[in-house]
Amino acid sequence: MDTLQDRHGIIASVLHIAMIDKIPILKSAAERQDLEDKCKGRCNILFLFLKELGSYEHRVFMETAMRISDKYLCALTTDHDSTVGLSEPDLQNDGENHGKTEKEPRLWALQCSNVEPQSGHSCLQAVHWMRIDLTSVNVFLQAVDMEPWVEVKPSSDRICTEYDNLELPKVFLTYDKNAKEQVINIANQLNTFYRGALGICIIDRTLINKHHLKSLGLNEVIYPPDVMFLQPDDTRVAVFSGFQDSFNFIREQLQQYYTVVLNKMSSMMYDEESLDEECYLLSQDDPVAVALRRIGGPNVTSIRALTDKTMPKLLEDIPVAMVIFYVDWDPESLIVLHMFTRLAVRFEGEPNLLARVNCFDWTDICQHHNVTQYPTIRLYERGEQPITYKGMFDESMLWNTLLIFKEGSSVKLETPKEVEAFMEGEESFQFTRNLTVIILGGFLKYSHEALRIYRQVGEELRSQFPFASVVGDVAEDVGRKYNVRAPFIMVTRRNDRHKNVTVVSWNFSDCSSLAKFIEEESLPIFPEVNDLTYVSLRQQNRPLAILVGSTSQISQEEHIFSKLAFQQRQLKQISLSWLDG
Repeated sequence: MDTLQDRHGIIASVLHIAMIDKIPILKSAAERQDLEDKCKGRCNILFLFLKELGSYEHRVFMETAMRISDKYLCALTTDHDSTVGLSEPDLQNDGENHGKTEKEPRLWALQCSNVEPQSGHSCLQAVHWMRIDLTSVNVFLQAVDMEPWVEVKPSSDRICTEYDNLELPKVFLTYDKNAKEQVINIANQLNTFYRGALGICIIDRTLINKHHLKSLGLNEVIYPPDVMFLQPDDTRVAVFSGFQDSFNFIREQLQQYYTVVLNKMSSMMYDEESLDEECYLLSQDDPVAVALRRIGGPNVTSIRALTDKTMPKLLEDIPVAMVIFYVDWDPESLIVLHMFTRLAVRFEGEPNLLARVNCFDWTDICQHHNVTQYPTIRLYERGEQPITYKGMFDESMLWNTLLIFKEGSSVKLETPKEVEAFMEGEESFQFTRNLTVIILGGFLKYSHEALRIYRQVGEELRSQFPFASVVGDVAEDVGRKYNVRAPFIMVTRRNDRHKNVTVVSWNFSDCSSLAKFIEEESLPIFPEVNDLTYVSLRQQNRPLAILVGSTSQISQEEHIFSKLAFQQRQLKQISLSWLDG
């Protein structure tokens, strides 16, 4: 076969030979049905249709099979008839055939482990709607392994779900006490048809406030709609009233979304054979490079390019700038540049806020600014020393950092109304609305030593948190509200649904003790362990206990664990967290 002459064919064949006794090649629908019957009550199946072996999709399947062999029995076929009875993506007929053809591979997850043998029931099918690559298959399998639907409990100002880290559209079905049973029936129906392609959430509408609706882009909506359909980037939300025809509404939204995405992927699809072999060899084991090859290079025209002439002038002329130093052959640099291009859209109208320096072209600039690794992000403020960004390369964290730096990290609040506006992100303090952690200090007088320490720590942590202060009568008013006397420190965690405010009387002798307190209290009481929280948890220098289980299992006993976590945080004995396992 011709495909065995390229690298994908070679790698796929080597992997398949290594697993030949574990991955059968089926020849008919009867063989597939026999395999399903054998798996009922025992295992789940990942099943692939290909026109021929040795393709890129064959390689992706084999790499996936090696990774998930403990969870799935994997099988494939090159026979079209072997797929009879399997579902197809429910896409719009727009002249483009995105369904299964002789040229179009297709992947299914067949969930048989929960089906009783001899019951006569079929295995639950989930079909992969996207083009087959490592990233989309990984998202598909994560979604398939989740609960059929999730019940969401929003925090004070945003609605977070288990699907937020997956590139999946999601639907919210809202209910009151009279409609919950109907909503659950719709959720189960959606799971039957669209499992793995749609995140399904139900939510008590009495828990939804105006901030939740604004976070979903519904600025003009007063009452929660019955149905809300969100695309993965949350940039577009469609709403529907009533439940009688809600399934068809969701079906149409899902069809439109995937049809657009697949058409876009078809127009952008690169020719695998034309890729430079040396670049491939450099990137084949690098997941960042693989992701970059999938999404393509960034369009950096919206980000101002700096030279040895323009950079000094820019830093003199503007109050604040975030500058990325990069090289255009480094995959991580280009991934972060993608984030910068999206940030540029969000800060449209402020073209000088974000800038870039290509250190391959301008080595003298990077040497002058002591840049030795790529990418490096620096925050510049007129008249101040630059600050090197040390956080995760995460778009939301970059967004938060830029907001804080742009609006000012230290704010003096003069009245109780200003305090409320700052905490709620209203009026002149709207920049705090999108931040997850904000800090407030209350002091008796401006000459207080505690205020000096607070301001110094505010400068040290200015790229991470916004700091505000109240003095005198206003501080005493706020303290009475929280049953604490000034001076005090308040840490508000908007993403913590267990306890979102910590207020303590001042007991800090120096900057380091205050900074440590703020960084520890910025974490949720019972945090999930992920890339963003693990480092912070380990820096607390005390034992870290991680509760491992599915999100649904954790949520069932969440109130007990969160109470225990709060007690342990006060005693400073153990850091208690959880991990989706």
